Amino acid sequence: MLCPEVWNFAAPSYNLKFSAGNWKSPNAISDSSKKQGFNHSVSVVLPDTLLVPESLIKSLSGNCDYYKVQDFPLTVLLHEEFLNSFIRSGSLTALSIGTRIDCDNCLAITSSGHLVLSLLKEFYEEFGIEGKPSKYCRKKGNSLRYKVIINLKELDPRSKSFQRLSFAFRRFQSKHKFTVVLAWEPINDENFIADSGKHDPSYVTSFLKEKGIIATKCSPKFIQRRANNVKVPVMKWEEQDEGCDPQEVFEWLGLFSLECS
Repeated sequence: MLCPEVWNFAAPSYNLKFSAGNWKSPNAISDSSKKQGFNHSVSVVLPDTLLVPESLIKSLSGNCDYYKVQDFPLTVLLHEEFLNSFIRSGSLTALSIGTRIDCDNCLAITSSGHLVLSLLKEFYEEFGIEGKPSKYCRKKGNSLRYKVIINLKELDPRSKSFQRLSFAFRRFQSKHKFTVVLAWEPINDENFIADSGKHDPSYVTSFLKEKGIIATKCSPKFIQRRANNVKVPVMKWEEQDEGCDPQEVFEWLGLFSLECS
């Protein structure tokens, strides 16, 4: 058997965006990072800076708690109180952990209220809800993985599709449950905030506890280090400028973050 040309695989697509702006506003960085709901980490490099601004530290580390839930049942997503309190009122983000996107079933809930399930073929066929073949896992036209997207904000408990979805969720969770991390940001509405306790992001854990689901509070790690005598590249924004292009600066940032010499 001949060895495949593993070095000849096409590189996966990715999105890399560079922009220049004024980051003096204390909320600028947090507002920017919130647009990327599934950020794993944020790195900030401040050249020629002796003291890190306190506003920057608070912006990166404040109000960043999230919760880990083991054996998260899909059916909890169909509770009317859950839909009204967390999906339609505020921004809920969730992601399964301990799963491999190419080998396991995976779950995500976006801040827009969409449930995204990435399922292996055998689980998808048992699930019974229509989805689409994953473009990342195909073999000679036969997909080994399927993606199911459900708009939780538009669910109607009185509809037949809701009952069908409820049955599919119950059948699926009898064989498979996810461990997820989730965070909820309440809606900025006076009537909603006036309702006792619902202005607190931890309110979601109180709801889960009532259903016998335990959520463990987690906090992101904040690491600060100082490096001396480091030559920082200068980015060129125009072709005629001197310096490094954005791709080279991006590679330098990666090496610096990994503490490469």
